[in-house]
Amino acid sequence: MKYQLSVVIPTLNKSKSLKTCVNSIIQSSHYSKLQVELLLIDNSSEKKTFDFDLNPKDNFCHCKILHSLPGANTARNFGLKMATSNIVLFVDDDCIIEDMNFLMKHLDFHLQNNTVLGAGGFYTIPSSAGMLDRFYVSSQMEWLERARHSDTYRMNFLIGGNMSVKKNIIFKNKIFFDEALKYGGTETDFFMQVFLKNLECYLIDAPIVHCPDLNLYKLCRKSYKQGEGKKYRELKFSKKLTDKLYISPLKIIENSKTDSFLKFMQKQFFNLGYNRKITLLSDLIS
Repeated sequence: MKYQLSVVIPTLNKSKSLKTCVNSIIQSSHYSKLQVELLLIDNSSEKKTFDFDLNPKDNFCHCKILHSLPGANTARNFGLKMATSNIVLFVDDDCIIEDMNFLMKHLDFHLQNNTVLGAGGFYTIPSSAGMLDRFYVSSQMEWLERARHSDTYRMNFLIGGNMSVKKNIIFKNKIFFDEALKYGGTETDFFMQVFLKNLECYLIDAPIVHCPDLNLYKLCRKSYKQGEGKKYRELKFSKKLTDKLYISPLKIIENSKTDSFLKFMQKQFFNLGYNRKITLLSDLIS
């Protein structure tokens, strides 16, 4: 069967949120009447079964379970390799589609922009989200705002849980996700390569709900890993080049004393990760 869109979901021990994620993709596929190939890339150490219906009877969304070695980027590269559609959409397993036109918006953009590599949208948060989830998603979106070119929708980078790319452009330019990066802004290295190849990415009106389900430990760990990721990019590409892509003026609005405290915590753990001694790029494989 010829699929109009391949959706790749790297997943690791997220059966509860994954079920909601998959069901929302099935519903969006049915709503738009798109032939969608859904690739679940399970990169846990043990092969697991999923206790929900992965192949509904409407014949629009067709799901395959594949297995890869650990790491979000390893799963993304494997998903790119296995995808049969030229347009590949990456969605994280803790995201939910509420806009039923979400899949169609990604597809339409690529059909109308043949030479553009990528498209992506923002994260939103559910009304039931806790304080830490709200803070984290808000800080992610502040960071994403840095990527936008002045007065345009062209982006320096996109977020890994809501972005689509053209497979033929990826393989022609030999741009892949760095599998040494296991956590902490794993997609940022990819966009360094995109930048150096002068390929284009754009922001589209296709938000997706992000449900990270954080506690304070997870927030601090994410911040630490993001600091490691920044140091990794600088070792690989040079600090001057990475700053050119990722650093830009941004007005930070502090909404509350709690936000100020969490930003302080986030910065401290980010700096701890950044200042970790990394002598080889392969150090981050562990």
